[in-house]
Amino acid sequence: MANPEHLAKLYDGVQVWNEWRRENPAVKPDLVKANLIWLDLREADFRDADLSSAILDRANLTEANLLGTNLRSAQLPEAKLLAANLSCSDLSEADLCEADLRWANLENANLSETKIIGANLECANLREANLSGVDLGEANLKRGQPREMNWSRGDWGEANPSHLDKLRAGVAAWNEWRAQNPEIPNLKRADLRGRNLAKADLSRADLSGANLSEARLEEANLSHANLNGVDLSRARLQDANLSSAKLGCANLSESVLQHADLNFALISFANLSKSVLWGAHLLEADLSGANLDKAILFDADLSWANLNSANLGRADLRQANLHSAKMINSSLFKADLAGAKLTYSILVKTDFGGANLSDCSVYGISAWDVNLEGAKQSNLLISDEPPIQVDDLELAQFIYLLMSRQKLRNVLTTMGEKAVLILGRFTERKELLNRMADKLRSLGYLPMIFDFERPTDRDLTETVKVIAGLSRFVIADITNPCSVPLELQATVPDYMVPFVTILERGQPAFGMFDDLPRKYYWALPLLEYKNADTLLAAFEGKIVAPALEKADEVRRQKAAPSVRRSAED
Repeated sequence: MANPEHLAKLYDGVQVWNEWRRENPAVKPDLVKANLIWLDLREADFRDADLSSAILDRANLTEANLLGTNLRSAQLPEAKLLAANLSCSDLSEADLCEADLRWANLENANLSETKIIGANLECANLREANLSGVDLGEANLKRGQPREMNWSRGDWGEANPSHLDKLRAGVAAWNEWRAQNPEIPNLKRADLRGRNLAKADLSRADLSGANLSEARLEEANLSHANLNGVDLSRARLQDANLSSAKLGCANLSESVLQHADLNFALISFANLSKSVLWGAHLLEADLSGANLDKAILFDADLSWANLNSANLGRADLRQANLHSAKMINSSLFKADLAGAKLTYSILVKTDFGGANLSDCSVYGISAWDVNLEGAKQSNLLISDEPPIQVDDLELAQFIYLLMSRQKLRNVLTTMGEKAVLILGRFTERKELLNRMADKLRSLGYLPMIFDFERPTDRDLTETVKVIAGLSRFVIADITNPCSVPLELQATVPDYMVPFVTILERGQPAFGMFDDLPRKYYWALPLLEYKNADTLLAAFEGKIVAPALEKADEVRRQKAAPSVRRSAED
């Protein structure tokens, strides 16, 4: 039965569950026979969890991480598994009837004897999946990838006995045989635990599913080898050549790969926890979904590597080269990246919580929705000439923008052409403000509703003035106003930006409003409206068109040459 403490954590919600998983990466969740029927488990982290015989009827597991999860005999009829990661999971004898598996990743998953009648597998990744004994029935495989499915009952097949005998004869004899025989060695599922294979020529060999735990493979040539699903835990691979090797779902935990060549290797969803990759070469390696928890990657070259959805929690990445690396949805929780090179890396929803980013080079990064809570961000280098350092990753992008005149000019031009500031009450008027914003988006503009915390060194009025000065025009709803009158009185006189003021018919305008359009020609006459629907129906003709016409007038006025007089005339 399920561990009551683990089950209680899950019942507290996905956010609490994922945080607990992140804080306790060594704990393997026990949810055997758990009743999770109808639960909303979207984006839940179930990596390596035991959900065997669990009841998940109609559960929502959209985008959940089920990498390596034990779902043997689990009940999943009508479950939602859209874009879920089920790579290397065990779904044998599970019930997936009518389940929605569109865009799911089932690479190397075990689906033997699974009930899958009526399931939707459109666009699912079924590469190397074991579908032996499966009755697809009415399953939708449109645009799936059936060509590489494994329909046999064996996961990888068996090794060629003569090839295996050659290898067991010793490395010298093996290498001599390889030099004289061009055929690709078949060593599938071979038991080579603890073998001394240092300097062995295993290039292009098929070792899928083999057991090489604690093997000696120093300086071995494994380039282009098929090592999918191989067990290399605690193996010694110092200076080994694994370039372009296939290591999907391989177990490399606690292995030593110091200075190993893994350039262009396919290592997706592999387990590299606590592995030693000191000075390893991982140029353009695919490590998507890999587990690198507590791995030592000091001075490693990960330039152009794919680390999307990888777990690098508590990893040692000091002085590592992550130039142009992709780290979308990756976890670097409490990782040490001191002195690392992050130039031109892509960081989207990347978790740097509690990480050490001091002295990192961050020139040209793309950082969006990044978690930096508790991260150390001192001396981030954004330019070599002149040397400029800041103490915030997101601020680094902005400072770089300020330094790049052409880029800043492009941003300001875009803001001046497309940005529209919307002012109004954010309580009972918020629905109207949102509908106006949607209307502006449909017309190709960038609406900005002022509804956020002010900066610590600016009051609200100052903040509004800064945003207004960057806008093409401003829309202000003065129905039941709160701070809007003050904002208008403080902003309109200082900025020659068109102001469109609107008021629900029957409501009084605030005192002294009429002075604004009289004194400042860029403030348009008040526009009254009956209700939100009539306002939106006339939005383009009564708000946008007059604002653009006024903006052109203001531009002409600004561009006109100044008039000078002469005392002698």
